[in-house]
Amino acid sequence: MASFLTLRLDEKIRKRIALIAHRKKISSSEVVRRAIKAWADLHEPVTSPYQAISDLIGVVRGGNRKRSAESNVFSVLRTIGEESQRNGTDSLSSRQIDRIIRSARSRKKVGQKRRTKKGNF
Repeated sequence: MASFLTLRLDEKIRKRIALIAHRKKISSSEVVRRAIKAWADLHEPVTSPYQAISDLIGVVRGGNRKRSAESNVFSVLRTIGEESQRNGTDSLSSRQIDRIIRSARSRKKVGQKRRTKKGNF
């Protein structure tokens, strides 16, 4: 059930919201709701990779039906989600995940350079 929230906005922001609402042909309240949702999604960690894209599953129609059955994408995503819950990584934010990936890639590059040098001697 929806509830009310009172906000104090300065005139400049109020005008910007009204302008966006007019351009998008939606209410000012909807603009504020979408902005708050986007901010919360950015700052609140996703529960699991599977849940992050679960609303997209089944959206696309058409194409080769055998292809999705052969690749078994849904079971792979479910497995990834379950594994992330077991490992405790299901509550990481996208920023945290990006940092981990960058760190691992930089360590891998350093290791590759060292191996190349040893091989040349």
